Amino acid sequence: MSDFLSSLLAKAAVIVIEVLTMRLVEALVAFVARRFAARAA
Repeated sequence: MSDFLSSLLAKAAVIVIEVLTMRLVEALVAFVARRFAARAA
């Protein structure tokens, strides 16, 4: 049972890390795009 639980926790951790990374990248891209648009305008 503990093996199943630990594998489940590992999968959940991977999903959380992927989601956080995706959010971080999206925020960074939006920030850079905003700076670029402000400079171009």
